[in-house]
Amino acid sequence: MNASSSDDDTSLSTVPSSSTCWLAIITELDACETNTRMEESYSAIAKAVAEQPDDISLVSIRLKPSDSAHVMERAVELTKRLVRLSENCKDGGKVGVEDQVLLPCPSFKVVCSSDWVEAAVLGGAHGVHVKEHHLSQVPYIRERLTVANSNSPIWIGTSAHSVESALNSYREYQPDYYFVGTCFLTASHPEKTSEADLEGPSLPGTVQQALKVAAKSAPPKVMAIGGIDASNCHIPVELGADGVAVIRAVLQAKDPAKAVADMQSRMKVAVKSSMTTERDLKSATEATHHHE
Repeated sequence: MNASSSDDDTSLSTVPSSSTCWLAIITELDACETNTRMEESYSAIAKAVAEQPDDISLVSIRLKPSDSAHVMERAVELTKRLVRLSENCKDGGKVGVEDQVLLPCPSFKVVCSSDWVEAAVLGGAHGVHVKEHHLSQVPYIRERLTVANSNSPIWIGTSAHSVESALNSYREYQPDYYFVGTCFLTASHPEKTSEADLEGPSLPGTVQQALKVAAKSAPPKVMAIGGIDASNCHIPVELGADGVAVIRAVLQAKDPAKAVADMQSRMKVAVKSSMTTERDLKSATEATHHHE
């Protein structure tokens, strides 16, 4: 847990406890290029949380770097609107989404990419997702967000592509969560053209176990990323991941809420199956030892 968290008000404890698996939605890189794209992005995310808002743990605003003042304005506006959506849910308010209404719910958290720290500060984001090559900026980012939002714990996340890199960044900066991949082939990484180029779906679970050993308190959450959708989201969860992070599987879905529900349903089945398998193995081991 990061240094800004307190014993009685930690950032991770505010995530919906009823949601078995973590699910993060990451924006597409052009989400704030135009007003139309910003509205489309916000609408898709709002629809995704409309029916079962506690199924979403995190929304990450990831945009391609830009010097445009207009893009910055839209990035700040999107951040503000998503934070307001989160706060309205937490406070039991109702937010109209076209002909839908959001019911009272626990709040998800909103973070911005470390290319957009200023948007995070101005938009009141809950934290920043720090790119691996920006990790040295974590102390500065924490300070900026703490000054801007001193009453709330600051969320810091990052990415990892190996157990070693995850352990190194955890020992140095103690982020609250990780995106780990690339698990499957995806348009986000067109340079990876075959399964041999991928880290694979087992890496997130391996990283999660390594961090659990390294953590002095509650370990950070580990979400699988890269080509995740309803057809394969259960695989990294079965292998030990805490959940998944998705982009197009929700943002380009005809029904974002159904896409989220389908993924949560499959992941929860995977968790139950894994727990049953672990319990059976433990019972078999105990029986063997008893007979010996």
